[in-house]
Amino acid sequence: DPAKAASFPKDMVISEYTAPRWSKDGARVIVGLKEQDAEKPASTDPQANVDVYHWKDDDPQSVQIVQLAQLRRATKAAVLDVSAGTLRQIADEEMKTITPTDDLAWAVGRIDTPYAGQIEWGATKADFHRVNLATGERTLIERALSRTMGLSPDGKWFLYLKAGRVYSYQLATGTKTVIDGGRSFVNAEDDHDYEKPVYGTAGFTSDGKSALLYDRYDVWALPLAGGQPVCLTKGEGAKEGVRYRVVQLGRGGAGARGGGGQRGGGPQEPIDLAKPLLLSTFGEWTKKSGYSELQAGQSPSSLLWLDKSVGAPTAAKNADRLIFAAQTFNEYPNYWVADKRLASPRRVTDAMPEIFKDFAWGSKKLIDYKNSKGVRLQGTLTLPAGYE
Repeated sequence: DPAKAASFPKDMVISEYTAPRWSKDGARVIVGLKEQDAEKPASTDPQANVDVYHWKDDDPQSVQIVQLAQLRRATKAAVLDVSAGTLRQIADEEMKTITPTDDLAWAVGRIDTPYAGQIEWGATKADFHRVNLATGERTLIERALSRTMGLSPDGKWFLYLKAGRVYSYQLATGTKTVIDGGRSFVNAEDDHDYEKPVYGTAGFTSDGKSALLYDRYDVWALPLAGGQPVCLTKGEGAKEGVRYRVVQLGRGGAGARGGGGQRGGGPQEPIDLAKPLLLSTFGEWTKKSGYSELQAGQSPSSLLWLDKSVGAPTAAKNADRLIFAAQTFNEYPNYWVADKRLASPRRVTDAMPEIFKDFAWGSKKLIDYKNSKGVRLQGTLTLPAGYE
């Protein structure tokens, strides 16, 4: 009850715009606070429709208008200690967003106000801090970061990129460690004039010791406490020109191909490297795609390798079955069913069979060539129907 809690911030209320979230032990709960808006009396006056621009605005009026609804629903994180009945506001006007660990012991806070008004393509800079949710104390992690890779599932590590190097930050001790072993995991093919991101993260291992990152082709395990990275796919990707990416079927059954991002669509499950790992495969120059299996300590073994575009699989919850789509320029993206090792795939739909009968359909050819600098490139040549 804000009226009875001496520690409750003045003129603020607990907002319905942020759902409460409990720590695993039930000792703390995080809530969203918001300034109490006064109820405005109804007005019969004409409503102004003039936007006033000012050169000192952090964002132009056009951006402010788009963000208005979002800003009106924005809350500031606070932690309630259940046994003591005390509430501590964590976020404020300077540090507007925090990412807490599951146990609500720590959080990573983001302050972007020093860089407001700067034009950043592809990412925005911010200063990142470790926040002790029990005391509210803030400790600077790094300034002017634009590429971060999130928290480990156990809430012990924060991963980020700085000047092309991959760092781990141990929240309990505040220890920073370069963990890339001198290898580059930055996406060199990203041809933009900004700080390039890493190729992607697959997640973290279930033993809490390693983060899984990609280079152009292979999957690597980087020890979070420091040490030499290990290539889990044994360099087969670089050798064969095949891009390997981890596929997690997840709680809902759906598996994402590629794995270029991190924590998309909900938290990733920790990865047990002692168990077989499903990998998506894509031929850089052949454009073939499919799936492989990675056994601990072995090279990837192919499960499905087709001269088609094979979609992301969805797994049945209570059966040994996967469903996925496969298509080419001349083949409709029908659904196929197989077991979870992609054995004996069987087509189960025949959608729009008339499309290739009722229309004069062309064909495509993959062509290889080199530019004036001798760089190998590819393109597709699309031919009209009946071309001779």
